[in-house]
Amino acid sequence: MRKSKNDPVKVLALDIETTHLHADFGVILCAYAQNPFFGRGTLLSQRLLSPVWDRSAADDSAVVRALIERIAQADVLLAHNGADFDLPYIRSRAKRWGMPLPPDRPILDPCVIARKRLRLSHNTLASLLSFFDIIERKTPLDPTVWAKAALARDTRAMIKIERHCKADVDALVALAARLSGLWGRRIMDDILI
Repeated sequence: MRKSKNDPVKVLALDIETTHLHADFGVILCAYAQNPFFGRGTLLSQRLLSPVWDRSAADDSAVVRALIERIAQADVLLAHNGADFDLPYIRSRAKRWGMPLPPDRPILDPCVIARKRLRLSHNTLASLLSFFDIIERKTPLDPTVWAKAALARDTRAMIKIERHCKADVDALVALAARLSGLWGRRIMDDILI
């Protein structure tokens, strides 16, 4: 967290990839967290963090713990549909493992901005990238890739999901800059310029 107004605002762009849309039926396979100003990102993957990955994808506790630590270090979060999906999912999984909840942070959410401040037919990340002619694109993945990663712990499938997650964060960062002027509070625009 910022200690004074002169300290730079720490933004954390993040995305999660899950096995199901509901946290009581699914787990977080991986996440990517990046400070968009420094371009440095961190892959948080069960494949890399879970001591039981070779036997089961059911234990996402290491990924959840790492996400909570990164969120705690940020002042502002940047996540597409983060207010309705990513953060509630992370909170649900944290409660499942008896972990402290991630601290509340303001969320810059392009999905919310598109829904409330623009008039487009769709609010998906892919639709917004297309509308703004942003070069970074969503990487399509066949649904069987998730099944192979989660059920068989297939390394190649998991690496595809990890790359997909990183690409989404890269695209999200590019999109955030294009939404300047729509965030509502001037400080939010200042940190994204």
